[in-house]
Amino acid sequence: MVKLTRANAAKHADAFLDRCPEWPDQCEGRGIVTCGGGIKYGGCVWVLCRLLRHLGCELPIEVWCLNSDEFDPEWIELLRPLGVTCRNAEDVLPEHPHPRLGGWELKPYAIKHSRFREVLFLDADNVPVRDPSDLFDTAEYERSGTLFWPDPKHFHTPPSSPLWSVFGASYRDSPDQESGQLLIDKMRCWRALCLCNWYNEHSDFYYTQVYGDKETFRFAWQRLDQPISWPANYASSRLLFTLEQHDFCGEVLFQHRFYRKWSLYGRNTHIPGFVHEELCLGFLDELRLAWCPQSHLMRRVREDDREFMADLAGKRFLYDRPGQNRWPMRLGPTGQVEEGFGPNEHFWWIEEGSLVLVGADGRRKSRLSCSPDGVWRGRGLTRRRTEVRLSPLTR
Repeated sequence: MVKLTRANAAKHADAFLDRCPEWPDQCEGRGIVTCGGGIKYGGCVWVLCRLLRHLGCELPIEVWCLNSDEFDPEWIELLRPLGVTCRNAEDVLPEHPHPRLGGWELKPYAIKHSRFREVLFLDADNVPVRDPSDLFDTAEYERSGTLFWPDPKHFHTPPSSPLWSVFGASYRDSPDQESGQLLIDKMRCWRALCLCNWYNEHSDFYYTQVYGDKETFRFAWQRLDQPISWPANYASSRLLFTLEQHDFCGEVLFQHRFYRKWSLYGRNTHIPGFVHEELCLGFLDELRLAWCPQSHLMRRVREDDREFMADLAGKRFLYDRPGQNRWPMRLGPTGQVEEGFGPNEHFWWIEEGSLVLVGADGRRKSRLSCSPDGVWRGRGLTRRRTEVRLSPLTR
């Protein structure tokens, strides 16, 4: 793998462009692409797709999941009647390898390999105010083949920034980019999109230069002098934990909940002035009733561990983090914590004899082993490695 530095990054990007693949001419039509799945992002994706249809958007939608844990068949079937196709990036990797495919890296990868020629990409935590389909018909998009949206006004890359030489681009007096929404004609912008994907293949370097994926789009386009159309309004942070983005008439079109994503099981912060908030919360309620995400995450649990779970189901314990806090907890039969659940203690199951507590984001938070006295002891799996105990309660 190439070892990139500030001194050699532009040279290696040039070498990539010399071998950049030709436009495959296998994509057609217009559509919306988003990324996410599983307990952490499945609720966000559901809200986005339900809201788009509620607003009258008829564009086909592709949802890209990062891996098999996110690619839950039950959830996929719920999305299917909405005209949504789900794709598992793990299935695409053998034909189109990517050395560091993670959360942010998945965005340009999904755009590049989606079936659409013209892609409106929306982050899963983005909430449109109205149907965004008419963006494809704007004069600005017709002219450039690309719509990007700016960061807040105080974010601006000055001429003296080393980023211009790192990315091999000439200075432009343009906004910094916020990539919660992107509109791209892939055929017209193919080389720039491939270069952006290459930047994200080397995220170990480029993410130390810029914040995640967002500036990799702008710098790839500017490196190749690819035209970009920007709305005149900068992103507004008028709403709490949200960036508002505008259309070309200056009206708010997107509400990007970048700091308070929808949570299927955790607390959803009320944001005064947020359009469609009650409607979105209703969509989350709808999904909770229809989907049991822990079932898919438990698919690898062994039969003997399932028998062990059946013995523990319904029993009450004292959940104790010594020196911090404690409370009663009841383990439910379907892998949910029925009483005493918290953000780090929402699901549970047995893996190879160990009791695993799983958070509302679907990530394993604690692993405990049963002692001869019947007390489960272990530590958190997060950075702090907090001691955790589960002691049986008799009533």
